[in-house]
Amino acid sequence: MDMLLKTHTEEICRTTILKLHLITAWARMCKILGKQFEQYLPLVMGPVMRTAAMKPEVAVLDNDEVEDIEGDVDWSFINLGEQQNFAIRTAGMEDKASACEMLVCYARELKDGFADYAEEVVRLMVPMLKFYFHDGVRSAAAESLPYLLDCAKIKGPQYLEGMWLYICPELLKVIGTEPEADVQAELLNSLAKCIETLGPNCLNDDAMKQVLEIITKYMEEHFRADKRLAARTEETMMMA
Repeated sequence: MDMLLKTHTEEICRTTILKLHLITAWARMCKILGKQFEQYLPLVMGPVMRTAAMKPEVAVLDNDEVEDIEGDVDWSFINLGEQQNFAIRTAGMEDKASACEMLVCYARELKDGFADYAEEVVRLMVPMLKFYFHDGVRSAAAESLPYLLDCAKIKGPQYLEGMWLYICPELLKVIGTEPEADVQAELLNSLAKCIETLGPNCLNDDAMKQVLEIITKYMEEHFRADKRLAARTEETMMMA
């Protein structure tokens, strides 16, 4: 770990390809050292948080401008029609997703040893539940929430309740709008783990109503899909 810290400088972590390797190495060391890693958090959290907080570079371009840079693998394009294109610079998005996954690792492994960073990380992660530029970022944000709540337990019930009141409405909202099935499953799993972490009285009447609506919606979709599959199977057998 001392050797890793010797390579740690603000300049390296801002500008070089070593940044992602260092961030990944710190997470591995966290798993190995466990609680002993807490002493290094003040040194590593800055670069990890900055990388996790990176904002994508986006632009609206006309067709001629797209032709000039469409060979650049660092950019992706969506045609909006009428000679307009939405462009996003995808370079750095994998770094962002990896940094978010490292924060999940710290919260999971260090538990109350990560409590002093829990609120800052929650305020970073909750808005990223809607980061539609990268599925991995949204998945990591969802996965982090129950671990961060667990970290915050040491701060007392009032602190924990305030954190949950910030998380819960946004988590319930994005479950209904998430376009990717894999990420949606991660969101549902996150909600279940948050409730397990906080106990049966963590949902007020409005939140409970929304949870029941979510469960009903997905159970009904599941049974409708089962019926469609059974009907197709029966039709295939009759035609055979």
